[in-house]
Amino acid sequence: MTIEERLENLEHRRTREDVWVSVVLVAILLAIAARDVIREVFLKPKLATSVAEEVRAHRFILVDAYGRYLAALDVEGRGPMLSFYGANGDTYAALRVNRNGPMLSLYHANGMPGADLTVNKDGPALSFFDENVKLIWSAP
Repeated sequence: MTIEERLENLEHRRTREDVWVSVVLVAILLAIAARDVIREVFLKPKLATSVAEEVRAHRFILVDAYGRYLAALDVEGRGPMLSFYGANGDTYAALRVNRNGPMLSLYHANGMPGADLTVNKDGPALSFFDENVKLIWSAP
């Protein structure tokens, strides 16, 4: 075998070795990347959304798919109030807290108060009203 043939043989073998080295390096890099993807996607705990430590507002409104008010949590002049609304937009129930204590109000279909349950420094009280807000019964 001549020196030229031996040199050509050596170059050909070196080229094959370079290809294999390149293939092995690419395979190692792909394995590392796959490992990282698997860690991120399958092994890391997921948070649905980021959660704020605190949310501040003067009013929160809950609406249906048509934009109608269903409930509201707001601060009226005397304290916080949670209100629930009917399909017609009238208030059906309200829970409020003021300096005298808590009060739960239930309303007639015409939007007028029908019953109030309050608790204050003198104790609990329950009152019922007709559609014209005329007192029907109360205790104590």
